[in-house]
Amino acid sequence: LSIYRQKLTQNPNDFDAMLGCMRCLDASGEWQKVLDLAQQSWPALAGAHTVVGGEAKTAPHSFESLYMTPKGKRKALKFASEAAWRLGQWDKLDKYSSELVAFSDRGGASKGSEGSKIDFDGAFYTAVLRIHTKEWDQAERAIDGARKAMDSRFTALMAESFKRAYSSMVTAQILAEMEEIIAYRKLEGRAVASAQRHPINRPDQFEARERLLKTWRERLAGCRVDADVHAHILAVRSLVLGPTDEVEATLALSDLSRQAQRYKLAERVLLDPLAALGADLNGPVFGFGLPDQLTSPILGGPGDNQMAAIQNLDRLVSG
Repeated sequence: LSIYRQKLTQNPNDFDAMLGCMRCLDASGEWQKVLDLAQQSWPALAGAHTVVGGEAKTAPHSFESLYMTPKGKRKALKFASEAAWRLGQWDKLDKYSSELVAFSDRGGASKGSEGSKIDFDGAFYTAVLRIHTKEWDQAERAIDGARKAMDSRFTALMAESFKRAYSSMVTAQILAEMEEIIAYRKLEGRAVASAQRHPINRPDQFEARERLLKTWRERLAGCRVDADVHAHILAVRSLVLGPTDEVEATLALSDLSRQAQRYKLAERVLLDPLAALGADLNGPVFGFGLPDQLTSPILGGPGDNQMAAIQNLDRLVSG
């Protein structure tokens, strides 16, 4: 990351360096910084400068020369869409996913098996957005489009080996779970609409939720023990689950990230749910009720009484 940042400092128009920064920041869960980079280069991502067929195409409005290949531009838009989703910035997800779809319509995506231009990332992030906004028909169409976009590649990889096809299998599972989320949300809506009816005549959303959670837990337990796999699955499930619903899975993901030496991501996995809960050591979530002498830094600064700090730490650990 430091090398890419140095290159970007020397040449702000180095798109490869910007894309490298995005990749590193995405891997460490620093999604706000990904969005900051995307915002800086938005005129280019929106079509100001793109290299098509070896020829630089320039849009009418001015922007310093930031040239990119169609493949590189699609990757940058994907990183930006992922970051906006993970941060819950839905307006920005709409902005970047719409550009992904428009980019494929302009010829930036490869053709599907039937000759139509389909971009998996554009369809996938559109589905995520439409699930959030409860536009079920559009979400289902986007999921179907994403499935068609990955069909030919998935089939080819399955013919080679299970190991190479595994990531595509996880993606297929994620798309199926998105459909399960839609089905559950629809049932939830019917349950709310029929709240005045006799319990026997209305759907039981709580039973459906527990059944869905049980299925998801068994499914996750059978997945490969890999931080990326668990992260992608839990990210989709967060469309319907809250920060306290799958604590064990969250802790497992943080542990897997730490084992993979992705320490910033491991920290982010734990901090994001706590931030959503407004948690602190003396707050309503933990409620430790620490005494005043322990609310200061445990080991203090150079001028503090270190022995007293160590005694405070012993008292905290011993309860």
